[in-house]
Amino acid sequence: MSSTDLRIVPRPEHTVSRKRIDPNALKVMYRLHRAGFKGYLCGGGVRDLLLARRPKDFDIATDARPHEVKSLFRNSRIIGRRFKITQVYFKDGTIVQVSTFRASSEFEEVADSGGPPEVGDGLVGDEVGAETAVDTVAGDGSDDMPLETGAVARVTSAASPPSLLIRRDNVYGTPEEDAFRRDLTINGLFYDISDFSIIDYVGGLADLEAKVIRIIGDPDIRIQEDPVRMVRAIRHSARLDFAIDSPTREAIVRHAARLLECSTARVLDELYRDLRGGAAAPALKMMLELGLLDAILPALARFLRDGPREEIERTWRSVEALDATSDYGDAPQPGVLWSVLAGPYLLSRVAVDGESGSGDFGTAIELAFRELTRPLAVGRKDAERVKLLLLTRRRLEQALATGRLPKTLVHRPYFEDAISYFDMVMRADGGEVPGWLRAGRELAPVGGGMPGAPGDVSPTGDEGATSPAPRRRRRRRRRGGRSSSVDSPLATPTGAEAEAIVDTEPIDEEEGVAALGLTGGEVGELAPAEDAAPASAKRRRRRGRRGRRGGGTSTPPAAE
Repeated sequence: MSSTDLRIVPRPEHTVSRKRIDPNALKVMYRLHRAGFKGYLCGGGVRDLLLARRPKDFDIATDARPHEVKSLFRNSRIIGRRFKITQVYFKDGTIVQVSTFRASSEFEEVADSGGPPEVGDGLVGDEVGAETAVDTVAGDGSDDMPLETGAVARVTSAASPPSLLIRRDNVYGTPEEDAFRRDLTINGLFYDISDFSIIDYVGGLADLEAKVIRIIGDPDIRIQEDPVRMVRAIRHSARLDFAIDSPTREAIVRHAARLLECSTARVLDELYRDLRGGAAAPALKMMLELGLLDAILPALARFLRDGPREEIERTWRSVEALDATSDYGDAPQPGVLWSVLAGPYLLSRVAVDGESGSGDFGTAIELAFRELTRPLAVGRKDAERVKLLLLTRRRLEQALATGRLPKTLVHRPYFEDAISYFDMVMRADGGEVPGWLRAGRELAPVGGGMPGAPGDVSPTGDEGATSPAPRRRRRRRRRGGRSSSVDSPLATPTGAEAEAIVDTEPIDEEEGVAALGLTGGEVGELAPAEDAAPASAKRRRRRGRRGRRGGGTSTPPAAE
């Protein structure tokens, strides 16, 4: 593809309408245009609009330099180290990313001339790893930036063959050069706000019409520059149900092992995007077929090929259940994602190794998970969360069998994640989490125990309902006599009263103050029950005592 193949589609001949573009993105493009700069909507935003899909974000490309963009938008900041991007913030929480057009990389120029590419900044060995360890752009949620930020090399030796992996990319260029720097042809399209036309330098419109995923340029060179492009190609193929063209597919098979040349943090981020994107099952099956899963999770790849057929099928059903929940709201946390993806593998591994007691079970699960994810260096926090979710799964299964849910489990910080994971497990087996078990998460009081019998929640005849706990009858205070210490809201219960409520959870201090109707100034003045009582109550008690000493009864004062 060259500049002679440029295709410009005027507004009457395409379906992209400004009504479907985020108003904040339009503001950014219009202000850039009025200031004399180009303002193009780019990447996935144009692709999704042409496919009548709802874009998840709107990225802008311009010929303005980052400091010039920042001067136009006071509500902006410049981020990134390897390539600077300007983020423009709006009051509704929208963040519009503005990047400057980039030129062809130094590695492509050297490769075209037949000379060896330089490695990094002249560093070799451990210096390369130290200098380029992780170079991510904060807040970058885009799949379709011109060069995927954070592509770095692992430690290499001076004797290793030179790598094409891009490490420096702070070179600005033209719209055409920027289009050829992008990963896929369908992501290399521009929408020009000045005349509302679509600009296509890379043949993206034809590939959209043919439903083909194609890496821009020579796929062997482009994948070596940034191996994460392989994951991007598979992701878009799975999400859009497009076919990967033969040269790109063959290059992915040849270079699958290079995926771990990128930083593990970045590979993990790409894997999480796949799992949360609503098409995890087809994407993972394609990664398994083309060898990418063997590179990053070899133990799981072997299990999905050679493991017990029932467990393999259960794994795929669990991932499909995860895809079905992708539109329900908040994205699942990493612990939930790993439990869904690796749960059958971990449970079968522990069953083979043997177990005795929940302590041994939890330790075995954690050790097996760390061994599974060692190539990706998954953090200890996620390993601990996976262990807790699988342990909680056993307790939830027991709760279903007995019809009773321990209230101590409801208040665990990971209980909501456990219910989300258990819901996917139940869906994978053709079932569903019953309403009364969901109520443990949705209706648990913040400061007290669960509704129902003391210490447990149990189902009733009405689906989704819980049995209300019987209310303790409050003893009425006698007029004119000493008030009961238990009746006073600020008093400390003793004896049988204390034993009756020993299992309740502590009440939050702010909630307790609000329940008593106290103001901020009164909170600091609280004293023991006798001193905190109103003056009128004190006078009534003194009159009662005088009446008893005199052998008579005191007359209660009139209601105030």
